[in-house]
Amino acid sequence: MTRAETQYHKTKAEILTLIEFAKMELGTDPDRIQWGHVGDVTSIKDQVLGMLTGMTCRGDDTEADTRSEIITAMQDAMEAA
Repeated sequence: MTRAETQYHKTKAEILTLIEFAKMELGTDPDRIQWGHVGDVTSIKDQVLGMLTGMTCRGDDTEADTRSEIITAMQDAMEAA
């Protein structure tokens, strides 16, 4: 395995670990949920959506189209749950 491949796989493993930390954090709620908390989680959702858009936008797809596809998939998953 080349150094680039090793670093690539190491970085992917780090990302997965960070995602697990985020899942743990999202599994807890404050004692009294206030509008500030709503703003916090909305901001986090927007940042994750932006990250996923950047990761999955390929070829001739526009960023807006990719973002729209992700939002539709998220909504479909939420309805199915």
